[in-house]
Amino acid sequence: MTVHWRNIIYFTVCRKRSSVGFGGRRHFVRAALSVLLMVVCVSFLCAQSDSSGALGGTITFLNGAVPGATVVLTNTATNQTLTMVSGENGSYRFSLLVPGTYRVSFSAPGFKTSQVPSITVSVSEAPTLDASLEPGNPREKVECNCRLSLAASSSGTLVDHKTITGAADHP
Repeated sequence: MTVHWRNIIYFTVCRKRSSVGFGGRRHFVRAALSVLLMVVCVSFLCAQSDSSGALGGTITFLNGAVPGATVVLTNTATNQTLTMVSGENGSYRFSLLVPGTYRVSFSAPGFKTSQVPSITVSVSEAPTLDASLEPGNPREKVECNCRLSLAASSSGTLVDHKTITGAADHP
Protein backbone atom coordinates (compact mmCIF):
# COMPACT_ATOMS: atom_id res chain seq x y z
CA MET A 1 0.00 0.00 0.00
CA THR A 2 1.42 3.27 -1.07
CA VAL A 3 0.74 6.52 0.79
CA HIS A 4 0.81 9.60 -1.32
CA TRP A 5 1.76 12.91 0.28
CA ARG A 6 -0.86 14.56 -1.83
CA ASN A 7 -3.66 12.57 -0.07
CA ILE A 8 -2.30 13.37 3.41
CA ILE A 9 -2.16 17.08 2.67
CA TYR A 10 -5.68 17.03 1.18
CA PHE A 11 -7.01 15.22 4.28
CA THR A 12 -5.51 17.75 6.70
CA VAL A 13 -6.84 20.73 4.69
CA CYS A 14 -10.35 19.27 4.53
CA ARG A 15 -10.33 18.45 8.25
CA LYS A 16 -9.57 22.09 9.11
CA ARG A 17 -12.57 23.27 7.07
CA SER A 18 -14.95 20.81 8.72
CA SER A 19 -17.95 22.18 10.65
CA VAL A 20 -17.69 19.51 13.33
CA GLY A 21 -15.76 21.69 15.79
CA PHE A 22 -17.10 24.79 17.53
CA GLY A 23 -16.86 27.87 15.39
CA GLY A 24 -17.74 28.82 11.89
CA ARG A 25 -20.54 30.82 10.39
CA ARG A 26 -23.24 28.15 10.80
CA HIS A 27 -22.68 27.87 14.54
CA PHE A 28 -22.74 31.64 14.96
CA VAL A 29 -26.04 31.92 13.09
CA ARG A 30 -27.60 29.12 15.16
CA ALA A 31 -26.45 30.74 18.41
CA ALA A 32 -27.75 34.15 17.33
CA LEU A 33 -31.14 32.71 16.38
CA SER A 34 -31.36 30.87 19.71
CA VAL A 35 -30.66 34.05 21.66
CA LEU A 36 -33.22 35.98 19.58
CA LEU A 37 -35.84 33.31 20.21
CA MET A 38 -35.22 33.43 23.98
CA VAL A 39 -35.52 37.25 24.03
CA VAL A 40 -38.82 37.12 22.13
CA CYS A 41 -40.25 34.45 24.46
CA VAL A 42 -39.29 36.38 27.59
CA SER A 43 -40.83 39.58 26.22
CA PHE A 44 -44.12 37.75 25.55
CA LEU A 45 -44.14 36.41 29.09
CA CYS A 46 -43.55 39.88 30.54
CA ALA A 47 -46.31 41.34 28.39
CA GLN A 48 -48.68 38.60 29.55
CA SER A 49 -48.11 39.32 33.23
CA ASP A 50 -48.55 43.08 32.82
CA SER A 51 -52.02 42.71 31.27
CA SER A 52 -53.62 40.47 33.85
CA GLY A 53 -54.78 40.47 37.44
CA ALA A 54 -55.24 37.93 40.21
CA LEU A 55 -57.66 37.04 42.99
CA GLY A 56 -56.94 35.11 46.15
CA GLY A 57 -57.95 34.73 49.75
CA THR A 58 -58.78 32.35 52.59
CA ILE A 59 -61.95 30.42 53.35
CA THR A 60 -62.75 30.08 57.05
CA PHE A 61 -65.43 28.99 59.49
CA LEU A 62 -65.32 30.49 63.00
CA ASN A 63 -61.54 31.12 63.18
CA GLY A 64 -60.53 27.89 61.46
CA ALA A 65 -59.63 27.16 57.86
CA VAL A 66 -61.93 25.22 55.52
CA PRO A 67 -59.69 22.94 53.44
CA GLY A 68 -61.10 21.36 50.28
CA ALA A 69 -63.69 24.08 49.64
CA THR A 70 -64.62 24.62 45.99
CA VAL A 71 -64.20 28.13 44.62
CA VAL A 72 -65.90 28.92 41.31
CA LEU A 73 -64.92 32.13 39.50
CA THR A 74 -67.11 33.20 36.56
CA ASN A 75 -66.32 36.08 34.20
CA THR A 76 -69.67 37.90 33.86
CA ALA A 77 -68.89 39.18 30.34
CA THR A 78 -67.86 35.83 28.80
CA ASN A 79 -69.37 33.27 31.24
CA GLN A 80 -65.97 31.56 31.32
CA THR A 81 -65.67 29.58 34.55
CA LEU A 82 -62.56 28.69 36.55
CA THR A 83 -62.76 26.22 39.44
CA MET A 84 -60.27 25.68 42.25
CA VAL A 85 -60.14 23.74 45.52
CA SER A 86 -58.78 25.49 48.61
CA GLY A 87 -55.60 24.19 50.22
CA GLU A 88 -55.07 22.75 53.69
CA ASN A 89 -54.96 26.25 55.19
CA GLY A 90 -58.15 27.27 53.32
CA SER A 91 -56.29 29.46 50.85
CA TYR A 92 -56.98 29.80 47.13
CA ARG A 93 -55.49 31.92 44.32
CA PHE A 94 -56.44 32.56 40.70
CA SER A 95 -53.61 34.03 38.60
CA LEU A 96 -53.40 35.57 35.12
CA LEU A 97 -57.02 36.71 35.12
CA VAL A 98 -58.35 38.84 32.30
CA PRO A 99 -59.37 42.22 33.76
CA GLY A 100 -63.12 42.43 34.23
CA THR A 101 -66.04 41.71 36.52
CA TYR A 102 -66.38 38.28 38.09
CA ARG A 103 -68.94 36.33 40.12
CA VAL A 104 -67.50 34.13 42.90
CA SER A 105 -69.04 31.23 44.80
CA PHE A 106 -67.65 29.23 47.72
CA SER A 107 -68.97 25.78 48.63
CA ALA A 108 -67.96 22.91 50.89
CA PRO A 109 -69.72 19.86 52.31
CA GLY A 110 -71.71 20.81 55.41
CA PHE A 111 -71.73 24.54 54.54
CA LYS A 112 -74.13 26.80 52.64
CA THR A 113 -72.93 28.00 49.24
CA SER A 114 -71.76 31.60 49.61
CA GLN A 115 -71.87 33.90 46.61
CA VAL A 116 -70.33 37.23 45.68
CA PRO A 117 -72.37 38.69 42.79
CA SER A 118 -69.73 41.10 41.52
CA ILE A 119 -66.04 41.73 42.07
CA THR A 120 -63.79 43.69 39.72
CA VAL A 121 -60.28 42.53 38.85
CA SER A 122 -58.04 45.16 37.25
CA VAL A 123 -54.66 45.03 35.56
CA SER A 124 -51.76 44.46 37.99
CA GLU A 125 -54.11 44.21 40.97
CA ALA A 126 -54.51 41.24 43.28
CA PRO A 127 -57.51 41.79 45.55
CA THR A 128 -57.88 39.48 48.54
CA LEU A 129 -61.37 38.08 49.09
CA ASP A 130 -61.62 36.23 52.41
CA ALA A 131 -64.85 34.26 52.88
CA SER A 132 -66.47 33.01 56.07
CA LEU A 133 -68.82 30.08 55.46
CA GLU A 134 -72.04 29.30 57.34
CA PRO A 135 -72.96 25.73 58.33
CA GLY A 136 -75.96 24.30 56.51
CA ASN A 137 -77.17 22.64 53.33
CA PRO A 138 -74.76 23.21 50.37
CA ARG A 139 -77.77 23.63 48.04
CA GLU A 140 -78.83 26.73 49.97
CA LYS A 141 -77.23 29.83 48.44
CA VAL A 142 -76.53 32.88 50.59
CA GLU A 143 -74.76 36.17 50.11
CA CYS A 144 -71.14 35.80 51.10
CA ASN A 145 -69.92 37.04 54.44
CA CYS A 146 -66.67 38.26 52.88
CA ARG A 147 -63.91 40.74 53.53
CA LEU A 148 -62.37 42.38 50.47
CA SER A 149 -59.04 44.14 50.59
CA LEU A 150 -57.47 45.66 47.51
CA ALA A 151 -53.72 45.36 47.15
CA ALA A 152 -51.69 46.34 44.12
CA SER A 153 -49.18 43.85 42.84
CA SER A 154 -45.47 44.36 43.44
CA SER A 155 -44.87 45.86 39.99
CA GLY A 156 -45.51 49.42 41.20
CA THR A 157 -43.11 52.36 41.27
CA LEU A 158 -40.59 52.62 44.07
CA VAL A 159 -40.27 56.14 45.46
CA ASP A 160 -37.22 56.90 47.55
CA HIS A 161 -36.50 59.66 50.07
CA LYS A 162 -34.75 61.87 47.51
CA THR A 163 -37.78 61.88 45.21
CA ILE A 164 -40.13 62.92 48.03
CA THR A 165 -37.88 65.70 49.38
CA GLY A 166 -37.10 66.90 45.85
CA ALA A 167 -40.81 67.25 45.08
CA ALA A 168 -41.42 69.27 48.25
CA ASP A 169 -38.69 71.82 47.40
CA HIS A 170 -40.52 73.06 44.31
CA PRO A 171 -43.69 75.13 44.75
